[in-house]
Amino acid sequence: MVYESSLDAVRQLILVGENSGYVSWISDEDSTLMNGINSCLVEITCGSGAKLTINAYGDEALNLHCEVRKLMRTNH
Repeated sequence: MVYESSLDAVRQLILVGENSGYVSWISDEDSTLMNGINSCLVEITCGSGAKLTINAYGDEALNLHCEVRKLMRTNH
């Protein structure tokens, strides 16, 4: 499956289909690589038990972290 962005991938994996899942882990908000670039890693556990990870870097990482936290609050 092809996704438009890391956030689109998370939303699709959480909200769509019979194997919809939940965020089982997310990196800290201030995670950065050694070169100073922001990084965000999100682990999704699907209904089938499969675990998938989604990575984002730079501005997309900051946006992904913020939006996934919002999704987590609304889904609990």
